[in-house]
Amino acid sequence: MLNDLPPPTVVHDEAGFRRMLEVLARAPEVAVDTEADSFFSYREKVCLVQITALEHDWIVDPLAGLDLGGLGRMLEDPSKTKVFHDGEYDILIMKRDYGFRFSNLFDTRVAAATLGSQAPGLASVLKERFGVELDKSMQRSNWAQRPLSEKQLAYARLDTHFLLPLMHHQKADLAQMDRAVIVEGECKRLEGIEPAGDRFHEDDYARLKGVRNLLPEARAVLRELYATRERLAGVPVAVLQLTPPLARRVDGFGLRRVGELLALPRASLGARLGKPLLLDLARALGELPDPQVDFIFPERFEQGLELPAPVMAAPVLLFAARRLVAALAGWLEVRNGALRRLEWRIEHAPGAVTLLPLAFSTPVHQASRIERVLKQSLEALRLAAPALGLRLCATDVELRPGASQVLFDGA
Repeated sequence: MLNDLPPPTVVHDEAGFRRMLEVLARAPEVAVDTEADSFFSYREKVCLVQITALEHDWIVDPLAGLDLGGLGRMLEDPSKTKVFHDGEYDILIMKRDYGFRFSNLFDTRVAAATLGSQAPGLASVLKERFGVELDKSMQRSNWAQRPLSEKQLAYARLDTHFLLPLMHHQKADLAQMDRAVIVEGECKRLEGIEPAGDRFHEDDYARLKGVRNLLPEARAVLRELYATRERLAGVPVAVLQLTPPLARRVDGFGLRRVGELLALPRASLGARLGKPLLLDLARALGELPDPQVDFIFPERFEQGLELPAPVMAAPVLLFAARRLVAALAGWLEVRNGALRRLEWRIEHAPGAVTLLPLAFSTPVHQASRIERVLKQSLEALRLAAPALGLRLCATDVELRPGASQVLFDGA
């Protein structure tokens, strides 16, 4: 029976999606299911949407960047019956990822349980009703991988293929047993359920299997890893500063966080979004070297500046010199350093320089003290030629006592 089924239609482009919606527009009843990658991704996402209507099966690939708005409008249309089996998870994840709304639902698992089934799972119900035996070996498959295997596609299409005739059988039995109102009430509840907001607490790591067998030190490490994973997975895609067209395409995948983006197969991601994005992600993960040159803090301070106009009066140089003094003070602060001497170079015409060394009785690092001594030296200086630039050099740096403190307790 199952071997005689024609292959499902895989929808992975806008043209195929439009053709499917045109058929669904004529269908009074539509069976729906989803597959996600919860066993392979920290934050699961919808990887497939299976649809059956008018004796035809479709498998929609939401990871292909399709605009699923038309599907959402169909699911919200009260004139069509949407049939799920155990649809609570499917409804919640589609509401969360796509903002879909639902109306006029029928859940065949709810109906099976209401009719008294002790095993209301889909495989058991189909075997009992139609003698169909489903192969559930693909139940924990990685639905985010591309391309999907023929076995995965065959498994996915059977999740909706029999739901419409199953609903008709169940509705007849429910009417006969006068239990239809029970199913209607539960399906109305399913229409209104909402996904919970993101909730995380660092101590939830204690729920992980095997935690109680760890030593206290290992548990502390696991707690930090658990919290770090949450922080990294929750980083919004916006921090990547993608170009607007690429950002829209990523958003079309239903991807809101970097963790979700990294969960996609690299080859498929590169084919759809381009190699530059893959390179950026690889650098973020440390798989490729960062092209930026590492900053190395200079061992000696030397900075200069060009004056906006020639200066003949040496005291006037103090105004420009303050910029270099502020830079020197910052350099000393970072190095926890101080100095007893420094040298100013007043630049004139090419090749001509006036040297102005400064010495201090005790090590100094404050900008105000350096400026005070410089002011006194400039007031006593007479320039032989117009000053065109300034340069400040400092090499003999002493470590300030008591300035450095430990970063971690016990270090």
